[in-house]
Formats: sequence, structure tokens, C-alpha cells
Amino acid sequence: MAIFFALNGVGLVIQTLCMGFRSYSLHLSGALSYNVAMVVGTLLGAAFRYWSYRKWIFIPAL
Repeated sequence: MAIFFALNGVGLVIQTLCMGFRSYSLHLSGALSYNVAMVVGTLLGAAFRYWSYRKWIFIPAL
């Protein structure tokens, strides 16, 4: 269960990094840039979670 929560935390950090990149690196503050960064962060976080769950959480029984 600890691995599950740790991987979810990494997915959350990925989403937060996308928002931080938008704000601090690109210096954008509009609603459109917020929505684009949120969608990109959500997609990257979901892709990471999908990959990591298949690799470490839902492993097939031998």
C-alpha cells in the first residue's frame, strides 16, 4: 500500500511541476494557459500512474 501512495504522490508532483513550469518558467497567467497546463499535467500524471501501476502494483500472479 505504501508503494501505491508513493506512486500517486509522484503523479501529483508531475501535475504540480507542469503548473509551476507555466507560471515560473513561461511567465504566463491567463486562463487559457492555466487550462492547457492543467490538461497536460493531468495527462502526464495519468500516463505515469498507468505505467507505474502496471509495473509495480498490478503485477500478474506467477
